[in-house]
Amino acid sequence: MPPMTPATRPDPALGVFETMLVVRGEAVEPAAHLERLETSLDAVYGAGLPPEAHRVVTEHAEGLELGRLRLTVIPSGSEGASAPRLEVDAGELDSWPHFPEQAVSLRPHHVDGGLGCHKWADRAALPTPAQGEAPLLVDGDEVLEAAWASVFAVRNGAVFTPPLDGRILPGVTRATIVDLACARGFEVSEQVLTLEELRLADEVFLTNSIRGVEVAGAVDGRSLQALGPVTAALRDDLRNCWKNEAAARRRPLRTSV
Repeated sequence: MPPMTPATRPDPALGVFETMLVVRGEAVEPAAHLERLETSLDAVYGAGLPPEAHRVVTEHAEGLELGRLRLTVIPSGSEGASAPRLEVDAGELDSWPHFPEQAVSLRPHHVDGGLGCHKWADRAALPTPAQGEAPLLVDGDEVLEAAWASVFAVRNGAVFTPPLDGRILPGVTRATIVDLACARGFEVSEQVLTLEELRLADEVFLTNSIRGVEVAGAVDGRSLQALGPVTAALRDDLRNCWKNEAAARRRPLRTSV
């Protein structure tokens, strides 16, 4: 498990991106995703969010029943050059996993200092996972995040997740799950999680804006409970939250007069 060297770190020149779920023609939590994208653009490139971003999200979400919408912003080549370029990729989920039933196995992958708080378009430095596996990014013995998701552990009914200390992505779905857990009365702690603590957890799950809640069935070869009660409750809550949020934002049908 060699550390990620500077030469293999993400290349900022390839841009940053956001991926949103689309439910019946409406993107889910678009404001939060675009705010995070705007924050990254300002911090990394000193650029603003392309003015057409909101319109592009609305137009490309329309007509999708259950889909995904990815916005990638690529910086201009040099200061004073053209504005950052916005690329969009949208379509039905089809074979993309959404609240997958099969548990995933987490395999540690060391990344010195983590990938940081921006969603880099360059993912080449991450290992290609075997089927049924997900790379678990660790810094020393500290758990950071999965390659495509935030990480949560459950012990004695309490929920734990690594802190937003600049080494991990501030996940949009991560924030929603924290709110949902608090609303259910679960104790929630954002604190350092070691790899050994994750192995010994009662439940471990991942959160992602497309996959929803994904159960971890093993950590570094150590088997875990397939689907515990806390994970099951939060998975149901998130599914309902997304459906209700999209329904509330859905435009009313036009009627003839």
